[in-house]
Amino acid sequence: MDLDSLVNEDEVNLNIQYWDAHCQLRINSSNPRDYIDCEGFRNLVEMGKPTLPFIYKAIKTGKFDGEYGWRNWLGSLVRNIARDEFKIPKEMAGKVKEIREYTINWLENYVKNLA
Repeated sequence: MDLDSLVNEDEVNLNIQYWDAHCQLRINSSNPRDYIDCEGFRNLVEMGKPTLPFIYKAIKTGKFDGEYGWRNWLGSLVRNIARDEFKIPKEMAGKVKEIREYTINWLENYVKNLA
């Protein structure tokens, strides 16, 4: 059985939604771990690389676009899923918007290369 077929868009979106709500409730936290210590985040990581096209689609369609939500932690998610294939340049450390844009561009290229 193909493991990729076990991941579906609805399940990915449900976990993104859960994680986004988790992040929204922690907007006053200065501890980055508070944002990723979440079942939705862990589920997405466990589902692995087959989630990446669905995550990219959720970004491009504007789903779950809260100002302080999951999108600000997108780099952490992709790094945990893609491992060595995805590296955030050191000069971007602490620059949330730049990391988010870099990650979105990386996802776009990743999805294009799947086709």
